[in-house]
Amino acid sequence: MPQTMSVAQELAGWAAVIGIFLLAYQIHLQIKYQRNQAVAKLFDDMVTPEFQKKLRFVYSRTPEDLILSKLDESQREIVDEITARFEALGFRIRKKVVPKKESIEIFWDWVIRCAQQLRLYIKDQRRRRGPSDFYRNDFDWLARECKLFHLERLGHKVSTMDMELDELLKVKPLSFFNIEIPRD
Repeated sequence: MPQTMSVAQELAGWAAVIGIFLLAYQIHLQIKYQRNQAVAKLFDDMVTPEFQKKLRFVYSRTPEDLILSKLDESQREIVDEITARFEALGFRIRKKVVPKKESIEIFWDWVIRCAQQLRLYIKDQRRRRGPSDFYRNDFDWLARECKLFHLERLGHKVSTMDMELDELLKVKPLSFFNIEIPRD
């Protein structure tokens, strides 16, 4: 009889170990699914005709035309929404709400182009708000990460880790297409 108990206990132990491995694998699959769902939702939120139109507005202006003093109220709302969306994306990535690698792979060029175009706007807003305001810091963080991703894809070997974002954006800047949209 003791021999039978030992075999039963051993089988129960193996079943428990297998169960733990299956549970860990199931949790891994759920996390992967949730990450993919987060990226899919993020993509759906960002790739709307309305947002695309707003991006075209930013792309069609010069950076100098995108500072606060040169924007009317509706144009400022467009610029604020774009910077706010990329600020939120940067925050979500930093807080690991959405996966960094996949998010940057999808949106890197949008982020860089908007950062190039809106750099003067952001700096102007910071100047107006004062040194204690950290206006759009997560957008800056995201722009830096996207630019490093971009340069890495190009095989660019520049010491970029210590560069300010302004200088980093000037390294192999992304070009803009000649996008003509009617000015409001």
